[in-house]
Parts: sequence; structure tokens; C-alpha cells
Amino acid sequence: MKSAQEIADAAKARFREIMKPFLLVMASTLAAQTIDIRSLYQPAPLTGVWKQNIGDDRRFDDLNFDDSGWTSVTMPRPSIPGPRGILS
Repeated sequence: MKSAQEIADAAKARFREIMKPFLLVMASTLAAQTIDIRSLYQPAPLTGVWKQNIGDDRRFDDLNFDDSGWTSVTMPRPSIPGPRGILS
């Protein structure tokens, strides 16, 4: 029988494996965009055209980096806070 620590460690490892591709895409996407966040306590609109690319490279941080070959993703209408979280 596995201990509670072994079960927790296995769950963490599985979560990391599941999230790794998502985080790689999001990290490269967020590095290429800027978001005007006026308050950390209010939702920030993410509507508009976003660029995404699989992978990570420090050159992506350069404001002059050419991301014209990246995939464009248009986020839909603004999201609004609702009783169950952010609704679109």
C-alpha cells in the first residue's frame, strides 16, 4: 500500500506531465504580448489577436522580434466576471 506522500508525489508528477505542453505554449505566447493590468484584483481583458508558437527562446522577449510566422489566435468578445468566475 502506498503512503499518502507517495500518492501526493505521483499526483504532482502526473500534473506536471499533463501541464507541460500547455505551459510551454502559454509561456511563449505571453512573452510575445503585453497586457495592461491596472489592478491585480480585477479581471484583465484578453480579447484581440494573440500570437502563439511552440517553444521558448530568450530572443522572443525582444520587442523587435519578428513573430510574423507565428500562429494568430483571435480571442472572442470581452469576458465579464460572473457568479461562477469569468464568463465570455
